[in-house]
Amino acid sequence: MRAAGRILMTLVVAALAAGNVAHAGMVVIATTAPDIALSDEFEPGDALNLPEGAEVTLLSVDGTVQTVRGPGGVAGIDRASTRDDGVIEVLRQIIRQKENVGGIGAIRGSGGRCDGVEDLLEMLRRGCEREAALRIEELAAELRPSLFMGAQKPGRKPVFALGETIDITLQSNFDGYVYCFHEGSDGTTTRLVPLAGEPPSVSANRAVSLAGELGDFGSLVATDPTGIDRIACFVDETNLAVLEPRIFAGPPVVGKGQLDENVSESFRALASGRSASAELELEIIR
Repeated sequence: MRAAGRILMTLVVAALAAGNVAHAGMVVIATTAPDIALSDEFEPGDALNLPEGAEVTLLSVDGTVQTVRGPGGVAGIDRASTRDDGVIEVLRQIIRQKENVGGIGAIRGSGGRCDGVEDLLEMLRRGCEREAALRIEELAAELRPSLFMGAQKPGRKPVFALGETIDITLQSNFDGYVYCFHEGSDGTTTRLVPLAGEPPSVSANRAVSLAGELGDFGSLVATDPTGIDRIACFVDETNLAVLEPRIFAGPPVVGKGQLDENVSESFRALASGRSASAELELEIIR
């Protein structure tokens, strides 16, 4: 993390420890929680109800950030001295516009009145939307890469009866290529995404369905043999299929007992600076 990011996180810790700062709204700038969207606003003390493995990053109008990780989670206290609903709404609009247009290119420029302004709160008050969007983008880029994976049943070890459909959702806080593998209870490891060819990509802060949007294999259904199955997914900003086609682009059946050995080890060895992984254990019963 760059120096600016460390300073911001230090300010957040100090603010939380002080306990006597004023309350003001905080806005979501990154999320791996499918039920929480960019630009959602929370008050200090609000329950986030994050599923296990998900995380949300909140930004205050004064530039402080807080990352909350599930399960559960509560929005913390920020450093803003006053609550300014107008400024908070401008912040939300900038985040929504940046998300909707796919970047900052269409966000209004501000001219010379913003030259030399470094404080986010002052940017928002002066209408420096483009400069504020750039600052928010910098903050989001400093976040620890994170990937959430969850099924329609809660927890990291959901239970499914034979014949049940398994719906798995992925969501990362950065853009990247995605690779997913299944290990059956007999140890057979199969690459689900991609089955062949180029890996699909995921966009930051957007939930995607493993079977419905990423995979070409139809619905996932609990089948024999019963026992513990594992689904592991990996996201990286580089195309690992080019670097290691045998595992990430070759025949989908990798072999027995390969998830912890060849697959995970290859991902760790090849992963770039922005990469993340997640895993679910599925208990299949009769």
